[in-house]
Amino acid sequence: MPQLDQLALTSFVTGGAVELVEHARDLAGALAAPDGETTRRRTIARALSVTRSQMDLVDAAMGEALGRRDFEAVKALTKLADSMTRRFKMLLEEHRIELGRDTPVQMFVAHADAVTVRGR
Repeated sequence: MPQLDQLALTSFVTGGAVELVEHARDLAGALAAPDGETTRRRTIARALSVTRSQMDLVDAAMGEALGRRDFEAVKALTKLADSMTRRFKMLLEEHRIELGRDTPVQMFVAHADAVTVRGR
């Protein structure tokens, strides 16, 4: 892995980063291999799983901030949640493409006390 790539990868890490560089090198090799499609699907699925779990944690933190009436924290967490939702949507689209589906995956993340659905 070139030195600049290693620097970019480890710039946010404190302490030893040898394992992180090795992981990135292994993943790059697996993605470039002839059977890289399986690795891509697994990588996207893992990213979806991690992102969704992080969204749940942000939602819980937002609920706690609301309970404390900490509206500055709610505002910051709302921005973070919006950003994570966009990332999640992008990953779902990538996953759909990897699976070769023609129709987009649709997922709505929301909370409602009551929902009314009417036909057109």
